[in-house]
Amino acid sequence: NCVPMNVFGIGNVSPQAAEYAVSGKWGNSAVTQEFAEVLFTGDIWDGYGPGAFSMAVGATWREQWFWQRGYPQDLMRYGPPKQAPNLGIRGVQGGFSNGSPNLHEFSTVPTIKGGYDVWELFTEFNMPLWEADSGTRRPELDVAGRYSDYSTTGGINSWKTGINYQATDFLRFRTTVSRDVREATFAERFDVQGGGGSIQERAIGGSPNSAGPLTTFQITSTSIGNPDLKPEQADTVTAGLVVQPTSTGLQFSMDWYDIDLSDAIGQIGVQGILNECTNSGGSSPLCGNVFRDPVTNAVVAVFNPFLNINNARVRGIDYELLWNRDTDWFASESETLTLRFLAGRLLEDSTTTPTGTKTDLSGELSEPDFRALASLRYQIGAFGVSWQQRYMSETGLNGPGPISILQFEPGLVPGLNQQTLDDATVQSKMYTDLTFTYDRELSNGNSW
Repeated sequence: NCVPMNVFGIGNVSPQAAEYAVSGKWGNSAVTQEFAEVLFTGDIWDGYGPGAFSMAVGATWREQWFWQRGYPQDLMRYGPPKQAPNLGIRGVQGGFSNGSPNLHEFSTVPTIKGGYDVWELFTEFNMPLWEADSGTRRPELDVAGRYSDYSTTGGINSWKTGINYQATDFLRFRTTVSRDVREATFAERFDVQGGGGSIQERAIGGSPNSAGPLTTFQITSTSIGNPDLKPEQADTVTAGLVVQPTSTGLQFSMDWYDIDLSDAIGQIGVQGILNECTNSGGSSPLCGNVFRDPVTNAVVAVFNPFLNINNARVRGIDYELLWNRDTDWFASESETLTLRFLAGRLLEDSTTTPTGTKTDLSGELSEPDFRALASLRYQIGAFGVSWQQRYMSETGLNGPGPISILQFEPGLVPGLNQQTLDDATVQSKMYTDLTFTYDRELSNGNSW
């Protein structure tokens, strides 16, 4: 029975009112995977001198599915509260009455299920091509391929070719070219999760009107999966070298990489979906994800599905230096000195939308274009001391998404939803850590 509730003050909600307005909610779920694989490996030919040719070949079958259900089922069947002016029920927020699947706004365990299976065939060859009489020069070729057939999206190929060349006893070159794929996760395929959100639309008096100013509306945003997602594909090229002089404890490597991603899985966002629908005059397939109030026509809820929407590209250079040496400064103790340096130069981190809009975030707030970490550790017996220094370069103020903040320049005219600042940068950062350690073994064999 409906019991009036006094929400003003502490302790004014009666047990009867709380029992009517509040209820428990929980969910059960299960994820199941079945897997089978056949694999054969071994040498297939003794070769012509530098070494045997080896091969691996096999087949894999994998099926996985899941289900999720909210409880109590009676509550789930009620659905969201609706406006019923003839019964005196009015004032229910639009995002709640149209966006929530049950009486619990924004706190739902949707009843969903899904699954798929995949067959895969794969093989890999390792082939020593040549070796100098001294044994210090030796090129090797690695070739691998995989065919995957998904029950939801069909077949797709991936492959890799790599060359390692030992030029001298201390210098090695390496390079790879590959086509890599990533299948969509269960969440990206099937999940349904609601939450709060907002959109901007031109309106007058709370109703959409192209002649009015941009107005912010609070809505329900629901992230939904897409079982028809295609796997992401990435074409990757890497090249590098390794320098490791013998008997020095020194090793240095440098690698350049270029990753070109297509069919990237992502979400346009509730504002992007509304803009696409508006710009198309209502003809875009995405308009089916926009829900409006039947009286005011204001947007009250937007479904935000996962889509194969973007292309992306990441390019950069990684560096690593490692030096490890036993020292003898104190003859009565065992000593080690270790120096390590890691650094990365980000040349590009861009995304390109289906409309051709490219955004490069390298050097922006979330992606500094240079990072470095240096550490030095000295261990003498049970005592140790380590120093670590981290560095991140200066960045812009823009985070993930379209570029919205620009460095002021005379004559620069910002675009829509952009602004200029006199200093649109964040200063570089340096972090220092100093650590002292002491390790001791107890008589019972334990240590602290």
